[in-house]
Amino acid sequence: RVKNKQTIEKIYSGFIDNEQDMAKAINKTKIVINMNSQGVSSLNYRTMQTLACKRLLISDERKELDLFDNKIPTYKNGEDLKEKILFYLHNEQEYNRVTECCEKICREKYSSIEGVKYILEKNTTVRQTAKTFGVSKSTIHKDVTERLEEINPSLALEVKRVLEKNKSERHIRGGMATKLKYEREKKV
Repeated sequence: RVKNKQTIEKIYSGFIDNEQDMAKAINKTKIVINMNSQGVSSLNYRTMQTLACKRLLISDERKELDLFDNKIPTYKNGEDLKEKILFYLHNEQEYNRVTECCEKICREKYSSIEGVKYILEKNTTVRQTAKTFGVSKSTIHKDVTERLEEINPSLALEVKRVLEKNKSERHIRGGMATKLKYEREKKV
């Protein structure tokens, strides 16, 4: 993480809480710096938005970035981040190569519609779907509850039924998981 809070304060201009403003902000920049606060095994939606907008994402090092075949530049510390920013700002050809490659991977490996199809075909939970696609639960949830409503309201209704069924059964799954956990511990 960047240790100099003053640097962050200079460049941070506030939280963006809606998709349209986030897309506008991403499209106004060349480089998006990603400092994930989410847990392991989840990529935030900003990652997908940035890559889909063909903007360069420089991220903290995360295993989940393997989804992008190690094409997303990562940084170890503030100095490393600064070097990478300067490198890509001064090397347009490399900037374009990385952004085009990551945008293509993003579109091929993850789409909202594929997540929706997966939920409907397999009756999966948001958690299971997120794990399968290597993205955060909030990304899947936002895709199937907000974005899908705008794109295809009838499909959104189908997904809503599956999610409501899953929600009504989650206490059962939780109980079964707890039972299995204690059975495994008993055997040890």
